[in-house]
Amino acid sequence: MQLPRSALIILAAAAVSLGACAADSEAAPQGSATDSQNDEPSESRAADGSLAYEDVGDLRTDFTAAGGSCPAYTPDNAVTLASESANCSDTTVLMLFDDQGQKAEQMETLTQMGTDILVGQNWLINSPPETLREVQGDLGGEFVEGELPDVDFAPESPPATAEDSTEVLRDSPELQEMALDVAWGQSSSADQAALCDAFEGMGTAVASEWFLLEAGGSDSGFTSDVIGAYFENKCGL
Repeated sequence: MQLPRSALIILAAAAVSLGACAADSEAAPQGSATDSQNDEPSESRAADGSLAYEDVGDLRTDFTAAGGSCPAYTPDNAVTLASESANCSDTTVLMLFDDQGQKAEQMETLTQMGTDILVGQNWLINSPPETLREVQGDLGGEFVEGELPDVDFAPESPPATAEDSTEVLRDSPELQEMALDVAWGQSSSADQAALCDAFEGMGTAVASEWFLLEAGGSDSGFTSDVIGAYFENKCGL
């Protein structure tokens, strides 16, 4: 049984974000012919971000017309707090919300993980900051920079290596739980049910070790006791 792909992506991203080591990363390709060939921008697009979208596909159309890249558009509604959501790539997610409180909750979750987002009337986009800055000119919205919370155990200076990042995560149950929350929130209901079934069927201790192995083992920075306690609570075991 494999850990849901979305959960693995977020767990890996958590350790990278905690590194704060400005590692080189490849920017998502911008505005490919595939993205924009048949897309026309919404006639009512508002440059101040006040346009409220009813369909995530319309947000995708305006996003690509504004210069964003969505090479692997998948409207899977994996973000549980959103009314609709779609993945464009491993680094870009489009989200719509019927409830402003749920939008605010998703904003808080993402920004506390160090994720940059663009915030509109009833929508959020998380993507690399250079992409968000580019599309903001046409889409409008507010650019919100992600920032990891201050914690007592944090070193005086940001970790300089991936190994240092892992140590910070391993020493912080709070950050581990935050990463698990994001992974859970971006997993589908079917994946959530499968995880709970695994923990119930294998028992918490065994399933925690399985989950830890799927997340990268001891090199990931996660600990089995935190994983076990998290899923005991989340799944009501």
